[in-house]
Amino acid sequence: MEPFPYPSRPRRSDRKRAEHAGRRLATGQDLTEGLAALGLAGLLVAGTRWLQTRGHLTAFPDLHVTAGGLVVAVVLLAGVRRLAWRSAAPVEEAPPGPPPATGPEPPAAEVGGGHEEPAERPAEPPPPVATAVPAPGPAPAPAGREPAPVPWDQPLPRRVAVSQRRTLLGLDLGTWRWRFVQVLPGAEGPTIVNAGEARAVARGPGNGADVRYAAGLRSFLGAFGVAQRRVVAALGGHGVLVRIVEFPPMSEPEVREAVRVEWDRYVPLPQEGTVHDLAVLGDGPARGAARVLLVAAPREAVLDTRRQLRQARLDLSALEVRTVALYRAVAANGYAPENDEAGALVTVDLGAGATEVAVFAHGFPVLQRVLQPGGLTLVQRVAGALGTDPAAAEAGLRRDGLRGEAGWVLRAELENLFLLVAQTVEFCLDRHAVPGVARVVLTGGVAGLLGLPELATEIITRELARRVGQESTEVVVGRPTRRVPLHPDLASSRPPMGPEFMLALGLALREAPPQ
Repeated sequence: MEPFPYPSRPRRSDRKRAEHAGRRLATGQDLTEGLAALGLAGLLVAGTRWLQTRGHLTAFPDLHVTAGGLVVAVVLLAGVRRLAWRSAAPVEEAPPGPPPATGPEPPAAEVGGGHEEPAERPAEPPPPVATAVPAPGPAPAPAGREPAPVPWDQPLPRRVAVSQRRTLLGLDLGTWRWRFVQVLPGAEGPTIVNAGEARAVARGPGNGADVRYAAGLRSFLGAFGVAQRRVVAALGGHGVLVRIVEFPPMSEPEVREAVRVEWDRYVPLPQEGTVHDLAVLGDGPARGAARVLLVAAPREAVLDTRRQLRQARLDLSALEVRTVALYRAVAANGYAPENDEAGALVTVDLGAGATEVAVFAHGFPVLQRVLQPGGLTLVQRVAGALGTDPAAAEAGLRRDGLRGEAGWVLRAELENLFLLVAQTVEFCLDRHAVPGVARVVLTGGVAGLLGLPELATEIITRELARRVGQESTEVVVGRPTRRVPLHPDLASSRPPMGPEFMLALGLALREAPPQ
């Protein structure tokens, strides 16, 4: 007897057509497309008859018009179905291989010896299993080992599922890095649901640079799944003025008029090219005096930031001073002193472009100073001393901090910087009659370097003890998640959030309801 033949596989086109027909039948596409084609044909017939009532196309009888409409419907339906069949997903093919074994040939039946036993049919091969292409992202961890955390400059494969309309977005447009923090207000306080960073696009003259900057910013936020368009941004640097001024008891409109009339007395910037605002804080230390917080910034810087965000399709909700936003993040995480008698709070923001020192007393900034060097200058000096490029110098600083070769290069620079911080604090304590320093909080990207907090504690504590007689000073690195929690899905996938996110967090918390 002949072996049982292996069943022939149908042609790929036939199988694809059958699969496609089944999908169309299940989803009702045939009925929908047929009705659409008949509707178009009906419109064509109605339009033709309307033209005939107007004296046009009278050479065509009604029967011909109706037949032509039906022909058009059939042609449209056939064309749509052909295009849909060609664009259908291909059917998985079974891997090539030999036909299954059929076993030994059964013995032939003897003549006159009863009936012939049918041959046993072999089992058909199992259907092929389609393998899905893995989504881009970090490689899966080996069995029994937790996956490695995803760095903050890489998007997560799966984002936290929250309503974007309810979130608050703070955007730190730094000189070297862009950072954002997205928080979700709740009954128990705000929660960080998204955050990220990326290398900033260089800004330069010309409209082309503005377009590249806006496109890069839009791409950065889109890669991290940010759909919220209302943002709070920051403004800082040498041109921004934050000052506490004392006035005689008067209303806020009178204070504004006094500032306008005596502008040169209070603001060392040209009045024509400056945007300013003020807030009456209350009674000052002097009897019968009102304390007023005065903030001024170059008009061109404000308009430039607004234009860049508008080109990136972002709605600027508020433009805030960096030091004020930093204090909000510091206070939200429990670093601010509990009472006024505890002393002043000092923030040292070690950014890429410069170092900003601010002294806060009674919850308000009483002094702000911009110092050099910034992080970019430190990286360039390390690269020059070690004979390497800035990218390699930055990578070495992030990896080894001040404990590697770069530490010996930067130690003198950082010692001078922290000496200037101590001098600034001494000047503020003498001028504003503040009892002492409760705490110094380090923020910014440079603050996270290994060994830098220990060096800052050594220099600042020694200098304040020598200058103002304060024996010990607490110097800490600001952590954005000390009191403001990360969403559980974010905390399980990311490393600990560093001090470089403090500014973005403070900006995001600007519109959060008070707790």
